[in-house]
Amino acid sequence: MKTFKQHLIEGTDKEMLQAIESLHKKTFPKGWFKGKVSKGLGGGHTISFSFGIVPENEVPNKILDNDPGIHQFVVHVNEDEYEAKFLRGGVYIVPEEGVNLAMQKVKTKFRKSKGSYDKVLKGFTTWFPKMKKIVTDNKDDIYGGDRYSKGVF
Repeated sequence: MKTFKQHLIEGTDKEMLQAIESLHKKTFPKGWFKGKVSKGLGGGHTISFSFGIVPENEVPNKILDNDPGIHQFVVHVNEDEYEAKFLRGGVYIVPEEGVNLAMQKVKTKFRKSKGSYDKVLKGFTTWFPKMKKIVTDNKDDIYGGDRYSKGVF
C-alpha cells in the first residue's frame, strides 16, 4: 500500500478524479463532469466533483443544477485513508398522478466508502452501473426528458 506522501508525490488524487470521470463518461457518455482537487489546511486533500446525465449545453437555462440527474460527491484524503461521501443527488422524475409536487426524486444510494485508494475507487466502479440502471428504468419519466436530444438516457 502506498503511503500518504507517495500519493501526493505521484499525483494519485488527480488520478482518482480522472478515474472517476472516466467511469462517468463510460456510463453517461453525453453527460457533463466537473471536478477539482483542493489542498486542505490540515495537510489533507479534498477531491470534489459533480456530474450530470445530460449534455451541458442542453441543461435548462444553462444552470447545471437543473440537470435531472445531478450528483455531488467529496472524497477526503487524510494520512493513508480516503473517505468518499455522497453530498446530494438523485434522478428527478415526473410525479405520480395525484402528487402535488413539481417533480419527485428517485434515490441513488451511495454507501459512504472509507479505506484505501482501491477500495474507494471500487465503490464508484460498482455504483455507476446501479445509477445507470436507475436512469434506464425511469427514462420515460425523467423530468423534462422530452427536451433532451435522442439517446441521452
